[in-house]
Amino acid sequence: MREKGFTAMTIQDITDRADVHRGPFYAHFPDKFALLEQSIRDKFRHIIDLELPSDAGWNPEHLLKCPLYS
Repeated sequence: MREKGFTAMTIQDITDRADVHRGPFYAHFPDKFALLEQSIRDKFRHIIDLELPSDAGWNPEHLLKCPLYS
């Protein structure tokens, strides 16, 4: 994405870089937008997991205390 930008990036570019065939890609994602959405979700979840105690759950009170929202 850094090289071409999201708009110009193709599924072939993604699969070539990941060294996988297009079939497995489409078995998991319908398009590059779904891959981007999953990547953002995973990154956000990782950041939340780092910032909140493991027992916090998705309690709104804990989420409001998260440094990401300060």
